[in-house]
Amino acid sequence: MERLKEVCEELFKVHDDIRHVVIADKEGSVLKVCSRAKHTWPNSLIQETAGVAAAIVFGVFEKTKEYGGDIKHIMVSYERMKLFLLQAKDKLLLVSARRTLPLDAVEAMERLVKSL
Repeated sequence: MERLKEVCEELFKVHDDIRHVVIADKEGSVLKVCSRAKHTWPNSLIQETAGVAAAIVFGVFEKTKEYGGDIKHIMVSYERMKLFLLQAKDKLLLVSARRTLPLDAVEAMERLVKSL
C-alpha cells in the first residue's frame, strides 16, 4: 500500500491541476484514494466510477488493443474538471484535474503510468 501512496505523490508532482488520484484493480475495487482538493467525491461514487471504468478499460478496450495498440488514456471532460482513466498493467488509475491541465502534463502522466 505504501507504493500506491508513492504513485499518487508522483502523479501530483506532474502538475498542480491534478486534484485526485484513485487506484483500482482490474475488478474495479478501490485500492487507494489520494486527494489534495477541498472537496472529494463520496466513497460510494468513487467505488461505482472505478467499477464502471475498470469494466471499460479491462473489458471492451482490452479487446480492441490488437487493432489500436495499448490505451494511453481515456478522458471525460466535464464543465468543471477532466477525468482521466489510465491503465498501469493490472491497475486502473482515475485522475481528476482542473480543466486547465495542459497537454504536456497529460503526456507526463501517460509516461509515468506506463513506467509502473
